[in-house]
Amino acid sequence: MLWLSAAIGRTYFICVLGLLQVQYDDFEIVVVADAKGLAALDAFKGKVKTVQFDDANFSMARNIGIVHSAGEIVAFIDDGVPEPTLLTYLVSPFLGMNSVLSVW
Repeated sequence: MLWLSAAIGRTYFICVLGLLQVQYDDFEIVVVADAKGLAALDAFKGKVKTVQFDDANFSMARNIGIVHSAGEIVAFIDDGVPEPTLLTYLVSPFLGMNSVLSVW
């Protein structure tokens, strides 16, 4: 799960590029951003799910991203560059569980 704004398009391009290199079998990338932010990610059409949201409301953007996600586990990266094994470490404690154990 990824939340983005239009503040620094190149930074977010690099973040999504890094997410596409994560070594995990089954995950999706959901980008919530305004029109300018989404335009900066045109190169990734078909590889990320995008949702246009023009308000500067971080919490609401995350909630919208959750609504549009298909997974059972949600992680937010915001604008960092992930390590290739990020999801393996984040998801492993939750595998096989039927409820939320913790929120990080």
